[in-house]
Amino acid sequence: MDDYPDEDGEDVFIPEILTVKAYDLDVDFSYKGADAENGVRVFIDYLLGHDGTGASLKVYNPYIKMGRSKIYITGFSEPEFNRENDEEIANFTISFRVTDPRTRVVPSYDGNNNIIGLTTT
Repeated sequence: MDDYPDEDGEDVFIPEILTVKAYDLDVDFSYKGADAENGVRVFIDYLLGHDGTGASLKVYNPYIKMGRSKIYITGFSEPEFNRENDEEIANFTISFRVTDPRTRVVPSYDGNNNIIGLTTT
């Protein structure tokens, strides 16, 4: 990019197609229920692939109707534990790497409009 004092704007190269780089994503989670410490550990083990299904994820946000594939966990914070009535609450943050920022993920639904699966398009 060049910016000349005697010309308006900038002299910049814009390619025919712009590429999208991979990016990091931090997501805040809350777990509420009995034995929050174990619940958080089981969830993180799942994200790390310790349940045998692998460590690559697809995610979908139904509120903004957007999802991505080829995501993996890169780290997590130590949970902060609280108690509300008889339930434990754990708040923690998980960091993910989105390696394919262009492939879209769409949900499939059951008869009650619940998401039952994710596919890539």
